Amino acid sequence: IQLTYADLQRCKGKIIFTSSGVAKRSSRSWVPYACSKTAMNCLSYNLATELPEVPTVCISPGVADTAMQAEVRNE
Repeated sequence: IQLTYADLQRCKGKIIFTSSGVAKRSSRSWVPYACSKTAMNCLSYNLATELPEVPTVCISPGVADTAMQAEVRNE
């Protein structure tokens, strides 16, 4: 972000992170994944506060039919 900050401002760029519902809900064996998504959410919120001139959002697109989701459904 530091390397691209000037370009983001100049071209009115945006920062978009893709998160997961797992960041807000516990699931067995997903601790590292959940922690990484929670950290990304925190980074997004802080960037939005510290760099208000560069829109920053963190989206959680919802459930997708993946092997990871199948594992959660089987718990």
